[in-house]
Amino acid sequence: MTDNKNIRERSVLYPYYGLKESLEFTRRIQKLAGKESIPEEILAKDMEVHIKTKSLTSGISSARQFGLIAKSKEGIQLTPRARYILNPTPEINSEELLKECVELPPLYKKLIRKYEGQKLPEEVSLSNILLHEGISEKARKRATKAFIQSLKYAKMLDNQNLLSKGISKEYPNENNKDSYEENSSEIKNKKGNHNHRVILSEGREASISIPYDITDREIGKLIKLLEVFKQS
Repeated sequence: MTDNKNIRERSVLYPYYGLKESLEFTRRIQKLAGKESIPEEILAKDMEVHIKTKSLTSGISSARQFGLIAKSKEGIQLTPRARYILNPTPEINSEELLKECVELPPLYKKLIRKYEGQKLPEEVSLSNILLHEGISEKARKRATKAFIQSLKYAKMLDNQNLLSKGISKEYPNENNKDSYEENSSEIKNKKGNHNHRVILSEGREASISIPYDITDREIGKLIKLLEVFKQS
């Protein structure tokens, strides 16, 4: 007979802490390291906890899922997104960045896409939905509260429980030729610039602003530039 005490129910990946708490965690890292990387051991010492303590490991995991920090061999470092949120400038819309953060965790993005422009289900119903999405029985209550609190902090959920539209754009699948052809025909008829943002690994991102009327020769120049980075 199986001992139920030894059974550990696993959840799909989700932010243990909400966006507000994750930003506070990220601010702590900024105070310790600024723009540099910081070893997890130093962060643990500052928090006066063991390196395997849940408050530390879950704090790092949550902040990474929101795209606020990145991990490398050198340690933990703030992403450009996090630095602009914590140190806003007139040129950058920090509120839009907060919304981007909320849409980065795959589970959050899925729920936002499903309910955007509608009333979000009540907390009990939402908890049941998360259970069906792979959140464990033990974790679903906390996961539900973190999701709702994150939406409210990013001003995506109003007092009537109406969820605003998300801001992330769905880009064509690189394996789907038809989707590229359809988009390219639309682009040729537009003027101005197309601002394209690509989410990379570890919360990093790349962005490029391309004129809609760019020529094949000019595209070739851009490709050569990217090849330089590839070879470096």
